[in-house]
Amino acid sequence: VASAKQIQHQRQQQETLYELNRSITSTLDVAGVLQSLLQHISALFPGHAFAISWFHTDTRRLEPIAHRGFDDGDGLNAGISSAQSLPLLVFQQRSPVAISDARAVELDCLGDPQWTSYLGLPLLAKGEILGVLSFYGREKREFGAEEIDFLNALLNEAAIAIYNSRLFEQTRKQAVELEKSNKIKDEFLKVVWTELKTPLNVIAGYTDMFLQGLLGTMTPIQEKAVETMARQSKELQGLIDTVLQASTIVVERALR
Repeated sequence: VASAKQIQHQRQQQETLYELNRSITSTLDVAGVLQSLLQHISALFPGHAFAISWFHTDTRRLEPIAHRGFDDGDGLNAGISSAQSLPLLVFQQRSPVAISDARAVELDCLGDPQWTSYLGLPLLAKGEILGVLSFYGREKREFGAEEIDFLNALLNEAAIAIYNSRLFEQTRKQAVELEKSNKIKDEFLKVVWTELKTPLNVIAGYTDMFLQGLLGTMTPIQEKAVETMARQSKELQGLIDTVLQASTIVVERALR
């Protein structure tokens, strides 16, 4: 009988791993990955409350961003916000922290007397710690090595998905910033071309008038000088056109 239960339990764990992997690989939304993780874990461990604390690189702080199983907002604040010492310890050690009975060892570290047991596991991906998953229990609870290994397997799946989601979001933001930068550069070049075009047109107009004799007869030296001016102004106009065209091609390729 024990063997049959064990086989059933292992099968349930494998199905959970499969379902979690299928759900989190179908989205690049971090919030969706976190909620899917909590949903699958809460189904396996009823009667517990769960919270995910996230390390914000901008504030350099570990803060709760997702939860499940708390009765209300006050319970959430009491169970997580004032208990950040435990998730922070997990984060700093990059290893699990387990308290089977906080009352027995006279620890007031869970923030609320309704919580008796605690298990914190780090979210690790590619050598980077992203956050902490915390279990809060109302009864004395000891997590065995096999359960912790299974939970770490779940977290590894989620952590990789979160890592990829963050990488995608960073890439998307960089693409948006690049597009804005390229638009600004493109507008700048157009303005420069417009500002240069006016005096170039004036120069080209007067050189044509000189060459056509509309402004009087020129000496051979003067005629040669005006021809040089006309030729150089055309070359300058062609150079500006080439720069503007090349810049447009670079922008189009960068946005592909």
